[in-house]
Amino acid sequence: MTNPWLRIPASDYEGHMSSPNVAQLIGLLFAYPKPVRLTR
Repeated sequence: MTNPWLRIPASDYEGHMSSPNVAQLIGLLFAYPKPVRLTR
């Protein structure tokens, strides 16, 4: 079984997480700095 989250483009995910209504991207950058850097 494939993880459906892996099919979401990083740009879509980052766009959602950085939207004003969600505002969670900065938290992810601090919690997971290495994986975030590797996706850019």
